[in-house]
Amino acid sequence: GNTVGNDYCAGDCSAFTGRCGDNVVQANEACDDNNTDDGDYCSSDCKTISGSCGDGVLQTGEECDDGNGVAGDFCDPGCIDREFLIEGEVGFSQDVTFPPGSKIRFADGARLFMNSTSITVKEGVEFIMGDFSEIVVDGNTFRVDGTEDYPVTFSSPSGGCGKWFGVLAEVPGSVVALRNAHFRNSWRAIYADGVTVDLEDVVVTDTCAIDPMSANGAEPYDVHAVDLRNSEVSVDGLRVERVQGQDGSTFLLRDGGSAGGRGGNAYGVFTAGSRITSMNDISINEIEAGAGADGADAQNPNRFGGEGGLGGEAAGVKVVGADGDVSMKRVQV
Repeated sequence: GNTVGNDYCAGDCSAFTGRCGDNVVQANEACDDNNTDDGDYCSSDCKTISGSCGDGVLQTGEECDDGNGVAGDFCDPGCIDREFLIEGEVGFSQDVTFPPGSKIRFADGARLFMNSTSITVKEGVEFIMGDFSEIVVDGNTFRVDGTEDYPVTFSSPSGGCGKWFGVLAEVPGSVVALRNAHFRNSWRAIYADGVTVDLEDVVVTDTCAIDPMSANGAEPYDVHAVDLRNSEVSVDGLRVERVQGQDGSTFLLRDGGSAGGRGGNAYGVFTAGSRITSMNDISINEIEAGAGADGADAQNPNRFGGEGGLGGEAAGVKVVGADGDVSMKRVQV
Protein backbone atom coordinates (compact mmCIF):
# COMPACT_ATOMS: atom_id res chain seq x y z
CA GLY A 1 0.00 0.00 0.00
CA ASN A 2 2.97 2.33 -0.22
CA THR A 3 6.42 2.75 -1.74
CA VAL A 4 8.22 3.05 1.60
CA GLY A 5 10.98 0.61 2.46
CA ASN A 6 11.73 -0.92 5.84
CA ASP A 7 8.12 -2.03 6.40
CA TYR A 8 8.16 -5.70 5.33
CA CYS A 9 8.04 -4.79 1.63
CA ALA A 10 10.71 -3.01 -0.40
CA GLY A 11 9.88 0.41 -1.84
CA ASP A 12 9.72 -1.07 -5.33
CA CYS A 13 7.79 -4.17 -4.13
CA SER A 14 10.64 -6.38 -5.32
CA ALA A 15 11.39 -8.18 -2.03
CA PHE A 16 10.17 -8.91 1.47
CA THR A 17 12.29 -6.90 3.89
CA GLY A 18 11.30 -8.50 7.21
CA ARG A 19 8.48 -9.67 9.39
CA CYS A 20 7.12 -9.34 12.92
CA GLY A 21 9.25 -11.50 15.19
CA ASP A 22 12.59 -11.13 13.39
CA ASN A 23 14.09 -8.99 16.18
CA VAL A 24 14.36 -5.93 13.92
CA VAL A 25 12.10 -2.94 14.60
CA GLN A 26 10.83 -1.64 11.27
CA ALA A 27 8.87 1.46 10.29
CA ASN A 28 5.49 -0.18 10.73
CA GLU A 29 6.34 -1.77 14.09
CA ALA A 30 6.27 -0.36 17.61
CA CYS A 31 8.52 -3.17 18.86
CA ASP A 32 10.00 -6.54 17.86
CA ASP A 33 11.21 -8.96 20.53
CA ASN A 34 12.14 -11.87 18.26
CA ASN A 35 8.84 -13.71 18.73
CA THR A 36 5.13 -13.41 18.05
CA ASP A 37 3.99 -14.25 21.58
CA ASP A 38 1.68 -12.22 23.76
CA GLY A 39 2.38 -11.72 27.46
CA ASP A 40 5.85 -10.27 27.06
CA TYR A 41 7.00 -6.71 26.37
CA CYS A 42 5.74 -6.69 22.77
CA SER A 43 2.37 -7.72 21.36
CA SER A 44 2.10 -10.66 18.99
CA ASP A 45 1.65 -8.34 15.97
CA CYS A 46 4.54 -6.04 16.99
CA LYS A 47 2.15 -3.09 17.04
CA THR A 48 2.05 -2.39 20.79
CA ILE A 49 4.63 -2.19 23.54
CA SER A 50 2.90 -4.18 26.27
CA GLY A 51 5.11 -3.61 29.28
CA SER A 52 8.57 -3.24 30.71
CA CYS A 53 10.71 -4.51 33.53
CA GLY A 54 9.70 -2.60 36.64
CA ASP A 55 6.05 -2.04 35.77
CA GLY A 56 4.86 -4.48 38.45
CA VAL A 57 3.38 -6.98 35.98
CA LEU A 58 4.95 -10.42 35.60
CA GLN A 59 5.56 -11.22 31.94
CA THR A 60 7.37 -13.81 29.84
CA GLY A 61 11.11 -13.48 30.27
CA GLU A 62 10.88 -11.99 33.77
CA GLU A 63 11.67 -13.93 36.92
CA CYS A 64 9.93 -11.28 39.04
CA ASP A 65 8.64 -7.70 38.82
CA ASP A 66 8.14 -5.57 41.92
CA GLY A 67 7.36 -2.29 40.18
CA ASN A 68 10.76 -0.68 40.67
CA GLY A 69 14.42 -0.93 39.72
CA VAL A 70 15.75 -0.93 43.29
CA ALA A 71 18.34 -3.50 44.33
CA GLY A 72 18.16 -5.44 47.59
CA ASP A 73 14.40 -5.86 47.88
CA PHE A 74 12.23 -8.79 46.76
CA CYS A 75 13.29 -8.41 43.10
CA ASP A 76 16.59 -7.09 41.76
CA PRO A 77 17.04 -4.73 38.77
CA GLY A 78 16.59 -6.48 35.47
CA CYS A 79 13.65 -8.38 37.01
CA ILE A 80 15.96 -11.04 38.41
CA ASP A 81 14.81 -13.16 41.35
CA ARG A 82 16.27 -12.57 44.78
CA GLU A 83 15.20 -15.11 47.42
CA PHE A 84 13.81 -13.81 50.70
CA LEU A 85 14.68 -16.18 53.55
CA ILE A 86 12.35 -16.92 56.48
CA GLU A 87 14.21 -18.31 59.50
CA GLY A 88 12.84 -19.03 62.98
CA GLU A 89 9.58 -17.20 63.75
CA VAL A 90 9.04 -14.14 61.58
CA GLY A 91 6.40 -11.40 61.52
CA PHE A 92 6.38 -7.99 59.83
CA SER A 93 5.86 -4.58 61.43
CA GLN A 94 3.65 -3.38 58.58
CA ASP A 95 1.46 -4.87 55.86
CA VAL A 96 3.57 -6.57 53.21
CA THR A 97 3.01 -7.45 49.56
CA PHE A 98 5.17 -10.15 48.03
CA PRO A 99 5.56 -8.86 44.45
CA PRO A 100 4.97 -10.89 41.28
CA GLY A 101 7.42 -13.73 40.75
CA SER A 102 9.36 -13.36 44.00
CA LYS A 103 10.75 -16.39 45.84
CA ILE A 104 10.19 -16.90 49.58
CA ARG A 105 12.32 -19.68 51.08
CA PHE A 106 11.58 -21.18 54.51
CA ALA A 107 14.31 -22.75 56.60
CA ASP A 108 13.45 -26.04 58.31
CA GLY A 109 11.06 -25.35 61.19
CA ALA A 110 10.47 -21.71 60.19
CA ARG A 111 7.09 -20.05 60.85
CA LEU A 112 5.70 -16.93 59.18
CA PHE A 113 3.14 -15.07 61.35
CA MET A 114 0.41 -12.59 60.44
CA ASN A 115 -0.46 -11.40 63.95
CA SER A 116 -0.28 -7.61 63.67
CA THR A 117 -0.13 -7.19 59.89
CA SER A 118 -1.54 -8.74 56.72
CA ILE A 119 0.29 -10.28 53.78
CA THR A 120 -0.76 -10.09 50.14
CA VAL A 121 0.88 -12.39 47.61
CA LYS A 122 0.85 -11.52 43.91
CA GLU A 123 0.98 -13.79 40.86
CA GLY A 124 3.86 -16.19 40.26
CA VAL A 125 5.28 -16.06 43.80
CA GLU A 126 7.01 -19.29 44.82
CA PHE A 127 7.06 -20.42 48.46
CA ILE A 128 9.84 -22.97 48.99
CA MET A 129 8.87 -24.68 52.22
CA GLY A 130 11.41 -26.24 54.56
CA ASP A 131 10.63 -29.38 56.55
CA PHE A 132 8.18 -28.73 59.42
CA SER A 133 7.68 -25.11 58.33
CA GLU A 134 4.32 -23.36 58.60
CA ILE A 135 2.38 -20.21 57.67
CA VAL A 136 0.26 -18.90 60.57
CA VAL A 137 -2.60 -16.43 60.06
CA ASP A 138 -2.97 -15.03 63.56
CA GLY A 139 -5.89 -12.59 63.49
CA ASN A 140 -5.15 -10.85 60.17
CA THR A 141 -5.42 -11.56 56.44
CA PHE A 142 -3.46 -13.85 54.16
CA ARG A 143 -4.43 -13.02 50.59
CA VAL A 144 -3.06 -14.83 47.54
CA ASP A 145 -3.79 -13.36 44.11
CA GLY A 146 -2.31 -15.84 41.64
CA THR A 147 -3.46 -16.13 38.05
CA GLU A 148 -4.10 -19.10 35.79
CA ASP A 149 -0.88 -18.41 33.89
CA TYR A 150 1.14 -17.55 37.00
CA PRO A 151 -0.24 -19.41 40.03
CA VAL A 152 1.29 -18.97 43.50
CA THR A 153 3.01 -22.21 44.53
CA PHE A 154 3.79 -23.73 47.94
CA SER A 155 5.97 -26.85 47.83
CA SER A 156 8.81 -28.73 49.49
CA PRO A 157 12.11 -29.02 47.58
CA SER A 158 12.88 -32.31 49.32
CA GLY A 159 9.94 -34.00 47.57
CA GLY A 160 7.63 -36.63 48.99
CA CYS A 161 4.64 -35.53 51.01
CA GLY A 162 3.92 -34.44 54.54
CA LYS A 163 7.09 -32.36 54.62
CA TRP A 164 5.55 -29.12 55.89
CA PHE A 165 2.51 -28.22 57.98
CA GLY A 166 0.56 -25.90 55.63
CA VAL A 167 -1.43 -22.72 56.33
CA LEU A 168 -2.91 -22.49 59.84
CA ALA A 169 -5.65 -20.02 60.83
CA GLU A 170 -7.50 -20.40 64.14
CA VAL A 171 -7.61 -16.91 65.67
CA PRO A 172 -10.93 -15.02 65.37
CA GLY A 173 -10.77 -12.27 62.78
CA SER A 174 -8.39 -14.17 60.53
CA VAL A 175 -9.09 -14.27 56.80
CA VAL A 176 -7.61 -16.76 54.35
CA ALA A 177 -8.40 -15.73 50.76
CA LEU A 178 -6.55 -17.80 48.17
CA ARG A 179 -6.92 -17.52 44.41
CA ASN A 180 -4.93 -19.72 41.99
CA ALA A 181 -2.73 -21.21 44.71
CA HIS A 182 -1.03 -24.62 44.32
CA PHE A 183 0.03 -26.67 47.37
CA ARG A 184 2.27 -29.72 47.19
CA ASN A 185 3.88 -32.08 49.73
CA SER A 186 2.11 -30.73 52.82
CA TRP A 187 0.70 -32.64 55.77
CA ARG A 188 -2.44 -30.50 55.70
CA ALA A 189 -2.52 -27.71 53.14
CA ILE A 190 -5.13 -25.51 54.87
CA TYR A 191 -6.44 -25.73 58.45
CA ALA A 192 -8.97 -23.14 59.61
CA ASP A 193 -11.05 -22.93 62.79
CA GLY A 194 -13.42 -20.05 63.52
CA VAL A 195 -12.25 -17.80 60.68
CA THR A 196 -13.24 -16.75 57.15
CA VAL A 197 -12.02 -18.87 54.24
CA ASP A 198 -12.40 -18.08 50.54
CA LEU A 199 -10.76 -20.54 48.14
CA GLU A 200 -10.92 -20.12 44.37
CA ASP A 201 -9.10 -22.35 41.86
CA VAL A 202 -6.85 -23.88 44.52
CA VAL A 203 -4.92 -27.10 43.77
CA VAL A 204 -3.67 -29.43 46.52
CA THR A 205 -1.53 -32.46 45.60
CA ASP A 206 0.39 -35.15 47.50
CA THR A 207 -0.88 -34.74 51.05
CA CYS A 208 0.12 -37.24 53.75
CA ALA A 209 1.34 -37.49 57.34
CA ILE A 210 4.95 -36.62 58.09
CA ASP A 211 5.90 -40.04 59.45
CA PRO A 212 5.35 -43.21 57.41
CA MET A 213 3.29 -44.78 60.20
CA SER A 214 2.34 -44.33 63.82
CA ALA A 215 4.64 -45.96 66.37
CA ASN A 216 3.98 -48.74 68.91
CA GLY A 217 0.23 -48.75 68.49
CA ALA A 218 -0.18 -44.99 68.92
CA GLU A 219 -3.13 -43.36 67.22
CA PRO A 220 -2.25 -42.53 63.62
CA TYR A 221 -2.53 -39.06 62.17
CA ASP A 222 -5.64 -38.22 60.18
CA VAL A 223 -4.74 -36.45 56.95
CA HIS A 224 -6.79 -33.60 55.43
CA ALA A 225 -5.96 -31.75 52.25
CA VAL A 226 -8.36 -28.98 53.37
CA ASP A 227 -9.70 -28.93 56.97
CA LEU A 228 -12.29 -26.23 57.76
CA ARG A 229 -14.02 -26.01 61.15
CA ASN A 230 -16.54 -23.53 62.56
CA SER A 231 -15.74 -21.10 59.75
CA GLU A 232 -17.39 -19.01 57.05
CA VAL A 233 -16.45 -20.99 53.94
CA SER A 234 -16.56 -20.43 50.18
CA VAL A 235 -14.82 -23.02 47.98
CA ASP A 236 -14.95 -22.89 44.19
CA GLY A 237 -12.76 -24.60 41.61
CA LEU A 238 -10.84 -26.71 44.15
CA ARG A 239 -8.82 -29.67 42.88
CA VAL A 240 -7.33 -32.26 45.26
CA GLU A 241 -5.04 -35.04 44.04
CA ARG A 242 -3.59 -37.88 46.12
CA VAL A 243 -4.29 -37.86 49.85
CA GLN A 244 -2.78 -40.74 51.85
CA GLY A 245 -3.88 -41.60 55.41
CA GLN A 246 -1.25 -42.82 57.84
CA ASP A 247 -0.87 -46.57 58.30
CA GLY A 248 -1.42 -48.09 61.72
CA SER A 249 1.31 -49.82 63.72
CA THR A 250 1.45 -52.91 65.95
CA PHE A 251 1.79 -53.10 69.73
CA LEU A 252 2.73 -55.96 72.05
CA LEU A 253 0.07 -57.63 74.17
CA ARG A 254 0.48 -58.74 77.76
CA ASP A 255 -0.76 -62.21 76.83
CA GLY A 256 1.81 -62.52 74.08
CA GLY A 257 1.70 -61.75 70.40
CA SER A 258 0.74 -58.35 69.09
CA ALA A 259 -2.30 -56.44 67.91
CA GLY A 260 -2.63 -54.02 65.03
CA GLY A 261 -3.58 -50.39 65.43
CA ARG A 262 -6.15 -48.73 63.21
CA GLY A 263 -5.26 -46.88 60.04
CA GLY A 264 -5.61 -43.12 59.81
CA ASN A 265 -8.43 -41.33 58.02
CA ALA A 266 -7.95 -39.43 54.76
CA TYR A 267 -10.10 -36.53 53.55
CA GLY A 268 -10.00 -34.34 50.48
CA VAL A 269 -12.20 -31.68 52.08
CA PHE A 270 -13.35 -31.92 55.70
CA THR A 271 -15.70 -29.38 57.25
CA ALA A 272 -17.31 -29.36 60.70
CA GLY A 273 -19.68 -26.75 62.12
CA SER A 274 -19.00 -24.37 59.24
CA ARG A 275 -21.33 -22.13 57.26
CA ILE A 276 -20.71 -23.06 53.63
CA THR A 277 -21.86 -20.30 51.32
CA SER A 278 -20.51 -21.96 48.18
CA MET A 279 -18.92 -25.28 47.24
CA ASN A 280 -18.84 -25.67 43.46
CA ASP A 281 -16.63 -27.12 40.74
CA ILE A 282 -14.78 -29.49 43.06
CA SER A 283 -12.62 -32.36 41.78
CA ILE A 284 -11.23 -34.89 44.27
CA ASN A 285 -9.04 -37.80 43.11
CA GLU A 286 -7.15 -40.65 44.80
CA ILE A 287 -8.09 -40.53 48.47
CA GLU A 288 -6.64 -43.54 50.32
CA ALA A 289 -7.15 -44.34 53.99
CA GLY A 290 -4.33 -45.67 56.13
CA ALA A 291 -4.13 -49.44 56.43
CA GLY A 292 -4.74 -51.17 59.73
CA ALA A 293 -1.66 -53.00 61.01
CA ASP A 294 -1.53 -56.79 61.18
CA GLY A 295 -1.89 -58.63 64.46
CA ALA A 296 0.31 -61.63 65.32
CA ASP A 297 -0.41 -64.89 67.16
CA ALA A 298 1.13 -65.63 70.54
CA GLN A 299 3.95 -68.17 70.43
CA ASN A 300 2.64 -69.69 73.67
CA PRO A 301 -0.44 -71.81 72.77
CA ASN A 302 -2.04 -70.90 76.12
CA ARG A 303 -1.99 -67.21 75.27
CA PHE A 304 -4.01 -65.21 72.81
CA GLY A 305 -2.63 -63.23 69.91
CA GLY A 306 -4.08 -59.92 68.80
CA GLU A 307 -6.41 -58.90 66.06
CA GLY A 308 -5.46 -56.76 63.10
CA GLY A 309 -6.39 -53.09 63.08
CA LEU A 310 -9.22 -51.62 61.06
CA GLY A 311 -8.47 -49.51 58.04
CA GLY A 312 -9.21 -45.80 58.25
CA GLU A 313 -12.00 -43.84 56.63
CA ALA A 314 -11.51 -42.29 53.19
CA ALA A 315 -13.81 -39.51 51.99
CA GLY A 316 -13.55 -37.07 49.13
CA VAL A 317 -15.81 -34.53 50.87
CA LYS A 318 -17.07 -34.90 54.45
CA VAL A 319 -19.45 -32.35 55.94
CA VAL A 320 -20.29 -32.64 59.66
CA GLY A 321 -22.79 -30.43 61.48
CA ALA A 322 -22.97 -27.67 58.89
CA ASP A 323 -24.26 -24.31 60.08
CA GLY A 324 -27.17 -24.00 57.65
CA ASP A 325 -28.03 -25.67 54.37
CA VAL A 326 -25.31 -26.94 52.05
CA SER A 327 -25.49 -26.74 48.26
CA MET A 328 -22.87 -28.41 46.10
CA LYS A 329 -22.72 -28.17 42.32
CA ARG A 330 -20.41 -29.96 39.90
CA VAL A 331 -18.57 -32.08 42.45
CA GLN A 332 -16.60 -35.06 41.20
CA VAL A 333 -14.95 -37.57 43.52
